[in-house]
Amino acid sequence: MTLTNEQFLEQLAKLFEQSTSKHSVYITSKKAPASAAQDDDVDMTPSSSSSSLKDAILFRATDGSSGSGKVKISTLVPASKLATFQGAYLPLLRTHLSAGLRKRDKAKERKIEKAREQSRKKLVETVDGKEKVITNKIGSKRGAGRRKRQRALNKGLALRKEKAKEAKRKQQTAKAAS
Repeated sequence: MTLTNEQFLEQLAKLFEQSTSKHSVYITSKKAPASAAQDDDVDMTPSSSSSSLKDAILFRATDGSSGSGKVKISTLVPASKLATFQGAYLPLLRTHLSAGLRKRDKAKERKIEKAREQSRKKLVETVDGKEKVITNKIGSKRGAGRRKRQRALNKGLALRKEKAKEAKRKQQTAKAAS
């Protein structure tokens, strides 16, 4: 069912409220096909020219249920009214989608970062005040330790690239400062 922009936002809010326990809400947006502006269901103002119809965006929303009770709504937003539509559409999405988001598990992230740092320390050796990435002493070339060696080589390569980028950034900031 094609609605006006305001009706679409009202129906979308209702869909979100109904979907808290039953099902999901699927929202899509795409550039409107040429045939969409010629449909009788679409509520485009008569003053809108064919050039603005080319730049129109079609927004669709459905609930996740299947069968005859499935709700489908859509609206066609001309490019001239897109900013005002988004001004009402985005806060609506933020309010209804933020309830479903989970809080980040920072302790788990710290644990993962600590494990990464430990594996980096195994690959870095300090010689004469300079840090060198060593990978040739880990694992054997053939046999049981090959996987370990290959992983160490890949980590060493990534570490070298990271250090090169960091050095390049330092040089750029030094040039910009002087």
